Amino acid sequence: MYEADLLVLFPCGSNPPFIIRFDTSTLPVGELVLSSEKRNNNELADMANIYLRASFTQIPGLLSAPPFGGNIRTVVIKADPEPLA
Repeated sequence: MYEADLLVLFPCGSNPPFIIRFDTSTLPVGELVLSSEKRNNNELADMANIYLRASFTQIPGLLSAPPFGGNIRTVVIKADPEPLA
């Protein structure tokens, strides 16, 4: 089955699947877990994204995946459409 055939099975407006090769070169060789009694999950996620990930990208030949977990920050904006018009 080809990717174009798979898109027919997905709901309208959904993104196409992201397909990656799965072999020993794509498996992680380590994991780093952050925890703190003083910092909350958002602060730890920011530290992982800003400081830790940046320090790993400076190592030649090392690929750093995006951090995951914690609370994802969400901004909700409620707008009245009549004044905007």
